[in-house]
Amino acid sequence: MSWFGQRYVLDTNALSQLRRHRRASEFFREHAVIPAEVLHEAQGFPDFDVLRANIYPTTSKVLDWLVTIMATVPAEDTKLLDLYANHGGADPLVVACALDGKTQDDQFLGAPEWIIVTSDAAVRTKAEEFSLRVLNSAEFAAVIDAADGLKPSQGPLLPRTGISYKESSSRTCAQCGRDCMPEPFQHEQGFRIALTCPEHGVHSVLDPFADSQ
Repeated sequence: MSWFGQRYVLDTNALSQLRRHRRASEFFREHAVIPAEVLHEAQGFPDFDVLRANIYPTTSKVLDWLVTIMATVPAEDTKLLDLYANHGGADPLVVACALDGKTQDDQFLGAPEWIIVTSDAAVRTKAEEFSLRVLNSAEFAAVIDAADGLKPSQGPLLPRTGISYKESSSRTCAQCGRDCMPEPFQHEQGFRIALTCPEHGVHSVLDPFADSQ
C-alpha cells in the first residue's frame, strides 16, 4: 500500500466520459492528473478553467519519455498515434506524463502509484508495456464515488455502481473513525475497491458493479 495513495492520469476520452460532478469532486481535484495536451483537447469543456488546476505540463523530461515510448512503436503501427488521420495526438503523452511522475515520486518512501485512466486499447497496451496500471472510465468513476460518498442516482457513468456510499458505514474505519481512502485492485472475480484506513489498513472491500452483473 502506498502511503500517498494514487495519481490518476486521464486521456481525453476518459475525461469526457466522467460526468461534470465527478470532475468537480474533491477526490478528482486532489488525485487526477491531466496532461497539457489532453487539456488542450478539452478546451470546449464548460469546466475547462477549473480543470486547468490539474494540468501536468509537457516538460523536457516528459518529452524524453515520449521519445522512449515512440521508439517502441513500429513505424507502420498507427493504433497509438496517427498524425495523418489526426488521431491520438495526446495518447503517447498520457503514458509519458505517468512515467515522468512515477520516476520523480519513486525517490520518496511510500510514493503514490501512478495509474492511467483510459478505455483506449492501444494506450492500455503501451501503458502496461511500461508496467503502469490502467483503469477504464467506469472503474475510475466508481473510485471517485467511493471516496466522495456519491450515490448512483447522482449520475452514474455507464453501468450503475450499485452502492449507496452515503448509506454505508464501510467508508469509516471502525477503530479510529477516520475516512477510508479507495484503492482499486483486480480480484480474481473482477474489479474491486479496497477502502483503506491510513492507520489501520484495509477496512472493507467493495464490488462497485455488483448490481450490473
